[in-house]
Amino acid sequence: CKKNSISFVIAAVKATIRILYDVPQLILLPAVGSVVRGVILIIFLWGGALLISAGEVEQVDLTQYVPKGIARSFSHTQDQTLYIVYYCFCALWMWELLLALETFVAAYTVTIWYNAPLSDGKKRVPCFPVVRAFFVGLTYHLGSLLFGAIILALFRGAYMILSFFQTQVKGNDEDENNDVARTTAACCCCCLQCVEQILRYLNKGAYVMIAVNSDNYCNAADRALRLMASNILELGLLNGATVLFQVLGNVAIPGLGGYFTYLIVRHLEQFNDPTSEHFVAQPDMVAVVGAVICFAVSLAFMSIFDTVSDAMIYAYITDEEWRRENRLPPNPNIPPNLKSLLPESQQIENE
Repeated sequence: CKKNSISFVIAAVKATIRILYDVPQLILLPAVGSVVRGVILIIFLWGGALLISAGEVEQVDLTQYVPKGIARSFSHTQDQTLYIVYYCFCALWMWELLLALETFVAAYTVTIWYNAPLSDGKKRVPCFPVVRAFFVGLTYHLGSLLFGAIILALFRGAYMILSFFQTQVKGNDEDENNDVARTTAACCCCCLQCVEQILRYLNKGAYVMIAVNSDNYCNAADRALRLMASNILELGLLNGATVLFQVLGNVAIPGLGGYFTYLIVRHLEQFNDPTSEHFVAQPDMVAVVGAVICFAVSLAFMSIFDTVSDAMIYAYITDEEWRRENRLPPNPNIPPNLKSLLPESQQIENE
C-alpha cells in the first residue's frame, strides 16, 4: 500500500512537471495575473476615493486635541452610501472573477495539452495555448465564471461586514454586553470563513470541470463534487504531494538563491575588493534581497503547480470514465506516466 502511494506521488509530480515543461507559459501565468490584479486594484482604489469624496465635507470640532477646523470628514446621503456599498461589492466581484479566470486559463491549457497528439513520446502542443484559453474563457464561459465569482464575493462581503462590526464591538469596552456581542460576531466570522474556504475549493474544481467538459457552472460543480467523492484517495494523495512539493520548493529555491548570491558577492573580486567600482559593503543584505527575489519566483511557479496537477487528473479520470461508459479504446494520446495515476484495476482495463 505504501509502495503504491509513493509510486502514485512520483507519477503525479512527473506528469505535472512534464506539462510545465511542454507549456512553459504556464509558469508566467501567476505573475501576469498578479500584475493585472494589482493594476485593477489601483483603478478601483482611485475610483473609490473619487466616490467617497463626492460626499459633503464637514468640519469636526476637536478643540481638545487639534486646532478647530483641521479635521475634516465626509457626510454621505443614503443614496451615496448605497453607491459606495455597491461599488465595493463590484470590486470584490471583479477580484474573484480575475482569480476564477486565472484558474480556468490554467485548467484549459492543461486540457489542450492533454488532447494534443502524442508523437514519439512528446506532445505536439499548438502555439500560444494560454492565450487561446484566455479568449475561450472570456467568450464562451464568462457567465459561468461570473456566477462562481459572485458566490464567493457575497460570502467575502458578508465576512468583511461582520469583521468590521466585530472590530467596533472590541473598541467599545464600556458596554457590559460586549462579551456576548464579541463572541457572537467571532462565531459568525469563523463560520463564514469556513464556508468560504469550502466554496473556494469547490469553485476551483468547478472551474477545472468547466475547462475539461465545457459545462455550465452548476453541472461542472456537480461533476466535480461527484469526482472528488469517487476518487477521494487519489485526489487526497495528489493534493498532499503537491503541497509537499510546494513547501519544499518555496524553501529550497530562496535558500539556494540567497546562498549562491552570498557566495558570488563574497568570492568574486569585483564585489569583494574595496577598490572595485562594484564593491559590495554589505553582502548579507544582498543575499537577503536575492533570497526574496527567488522566493517571489518560486511562488509564481509553485502556485500554478497545484492547479495544473488537479486539472491533469480531472481530465484523465473524466476521459477514462467516458471511454469506459461508451466502450471505447484507451486514449492513444495519453503519456505513459499518466496511466499510473489511477487504481491498478483501471490500469489493467486500459492495457
